[in-house]
Amino acid sequence: MTIGEDLRKRLKGYEAIDGEEARAVAAVLALLGSETPFSAERFGPGHITASAFVLHPDEPALALILHAKIGRWLQPGGHVEASDSSIVAAALREVREEVGVGPRDEPWLCDVDVHVFPARHDVPRHLHHDVRVAFTADRALLVAGDGADEARWWHFDEAAGLERSVARPAAKLAEWRRDRN
Repeated sequence: MTIGEDLRKRLKGYEAIDGEEARAVAAVLALLGSETPFSAERFGPGHITASAFVLHPDEPALALILHAKIGRWLQPGGHVEASDSSIVAAALREVREEVGVGPRDEPWLCDVDVHVFPARHDVPRHLHHDVRVAFTADRALLVAGDGADEARWWHFDEAAGLERSVARPAAKLAEWRRDRN
């Protein structure tokens, strides 16, 4: 199964939380029907990326990085590479590179978002069709790595004050965590 087939299958069974997320799912599915949907050089209408909301093993918190290129607090993630076998594998690779943790439990699809990535140097402003997974970290120690100026745990109430692309899924995960405890 290709990464595109795997992602299409995951999205077919996914329930969007609201109209905004439903439109994002539809946009990703439409992009999957085109050539090179994962190519980082595809700027119109953008490309599919993978990221993860990493939950603290004990606290009501999630791992965020201070993104080195754009200077904002975001979840670990990035471009899908040819060597990635699935969207989950791409997200896990990015998490290991950026914060140095792995999953304690099986990652699950938790959010889909389409957002603007700002122009910088020779890269024009474009859309990231971001497919997000969530999992509990195998340890609490975060180490800022590739692409991260800083990495730290943010309590769910702190994350509520961040940009909508982060705050919306953080709120979903906070509710999920409350329901499980």
